[in-house]
This record gives sequence, C-alpha cells and structure tokens, in this order.
Amino acid sequence: MIIKFETSKELTKYISGKKIKLLNKVTEGTCYLGNDSKVYKILGLDSFYNGNYNPYEVITEDIIKLNSFAFPQELFVVGDKLVGYNSTYIPNDKLKTENLNIVTVAKMDYDKFSNAYKVMKKDVETLSKKNILMFDLPFNIIYDGNRLFGIDTCGYKKVDYDPAKNNISFYNFAIETIFRLCYNDFDDPDLTFTDSDIDSYLKKVENKLPNRAKLYRENIIRRRK
Repeated sequence: MIIKFETSKELTKYISGKKIKLLNKVTEGTCYLGNDSKVYKILGLDSFYNGNYNPYEVITEDIIKLNSFAFPQELFVVGDKLVGYNSTYIPNDKLKTENLNIVTVAKMDYDKFSNAYKVMKKDVETLSKKNILMFDLPFNIIYDGNRLFGIDTCGYKKVDYDPAKNNISFYNFAIETIFRLCYNDFDDPDLTFTDSDIDSYLKKVENKLPNRAKLYRENIIRRRK
C-alpha cells in the first residue's frame, strides 16, 4: 500500500501519531518502533534507496507474504519519491553485528540454527518461483534463536528470469558473513559457504574454534542435556 504525503512534515506528523520510540539511526535511515508493533523506517538523505526506487515497483506484503521476510506493508511517498516504509517488527536479534565474536559461535545451538536455515531456505525458494530477486541480505538478516528473517527488502525486485541460483547464493553468503564477522576473518576458505549443506558448514565453523573456546562450548552442551 502506498501512502502519499504532500510534504515531509506531513509524514513526520503521521509517524509521530504512532507513539514511536527510536530503535536505531544509521546512514541508510532512522528506524522507530510504533505502538502497532511495526517498524517505521525513514530513509536517510544518503540512503541507497533514497530516489533510486520506483515505489510502484517495490515488493510489498500485498504482493507476497512469507514468514521469513518482513516486506514493507505501507510505503511512504512524498511527491513521487520513496522516503520510508513500515514493516513487521522482529525482536530479540541474537546476532547483532556489534555483538558477534567467538563466544557467539561457542554458545550457538547448531541444531536450532540448522533448522532455522532450512525453514528460511524454503521461503527463499518460494521467492525464486515468483521470479523475485533478493538484494542486500548480509547485515539484513535476523536470528531470534529459533527463526531467521530477512529485513530491509525494498531492493527486492521482479525479474524476467529464474533467480533461484542467485537467491541461494545471496542467502548462503549472508550466513557466511555472520560467521566471518564472528571470527573477524574474511580470508579463510573454510568459512566459505558455497552449497546448501548447512550441517557440514556449521561443523567447519565449530571446528575453527580455538581450544579454550571448544572447552567452553563442551561445558555449555553438557548443561543443555
């Protein structure tokens, strides 16, 4: 759904009526949480999205609704320019970029993460069948401890070819990026995720743990049993 505003002030007034609180502010824009459990994102002046997307071509929940993706519900337009949108709020991100480190790898429940990967992969496959090409998933993927979710999806678009290969590659690269950030290692080929055998990949991720972290992980696993 597109909501048009004559001026940015009108949009600000509309957003303020949602009794919002600030979630974060980055170059791409500012995110607020509304009392309707939606995220409201107002695009920054330097945002890649700002002026680069036709709001009538943006994939929204009116077009496709999947549990693993927070597609925009309402698009905010001033003139003919996309200046913001809202989408479902996904709380409790366990893999915030600023918190990723070796302890993250040591503490992770790999069975849960593997299941989460497989569930989201089915939705990635559904996107491909609808000829929707994904975009910019690394840094825009959330894990709440049980499920994986894609956010900030304004760059997704309809294409006239089968995007399945590209989409799986984007998805796997987003997973790979999580663990490269955990290890702060962007060169080790063992951290490259090029196929969809998530369990084998997670085993390689675990094997890279230093000995002290492996002992820490063994203690965590014993307590879980």
